[in-house]
Amino acid sequence: MILTLIAIIFLLASFLLLVMTIRCCRRAQWFRGTFNGSLALSTALLSLVLLLIASNLYNYQRLTHEQHIADVYIKNNAAQQYQITLKTPQQETRQFEISGDDWQVDARVLKWHPYANLLGLDMQYQLERISGRFIDINQEKSKPRSVYALSADHRIDIWQLARHYPEWLPFVDAVYGSAAYVPLSDGAKYQVFATQSGLIIRAANGSANKAVTSWR
Repeated sequence: MILTLIAIIFLLASFLLLVMTIRCCRRAQWFRGTFNGSLALSTALLSLVLLLIASNLYNYQRLTHEQHIADVYIKNNAAQQYQITLKTPQQETRQFEISGDDWQVDARVLKWHPYANLLGLDMQYQLERISGRFIDINQEKSKPRSVYALSADHRIDIWQLARHYPEWLPFVDAVYGSAAYVPLSDGAKYQVFATQSGLIIRAANGSANKAVTSWR
């Protein structure tokens, strides 16, 4: 990633400035040494910040067009009780016990300013959670919720930083959540896609198509 390359360049610059600082101190050039030392520390800190941001962005996926990001298989276990199998290109197959009439998937989205796109920062997304949803609002209020995290917790998350401290990340244009939901139906298969406008879910077999077309 180009962000990592920029961080390495700043790191090398800080090393050179440190060498210059040591030379100035040996020659008793205190003013120049202090200036070079301050500059070395600043570039080193900037390099560290860029490396942390770059490492965090590896948890997000680049999105330049409509992209197939997951397959979902549904198995009915009991009334309003289903087993969901989720397959993604980046992770192993996972299974979840979902209660409700529909299932929903949520994602975090990072959108960059045009000048950041020139650095190779395309729109990026990260699947966040999968959950069940009841059609009846009274059931939604009273029934136990089934919600599962799809992303790991990170000490530094650029999405959260951009939300709470936008002045720190001026190259971020927008951060927002996107969600989509469709019916739960035994034997149904769905495909999840990420697009420039958010998540969409498409029926991938007859059972899913029948459930969507007869959706209440």
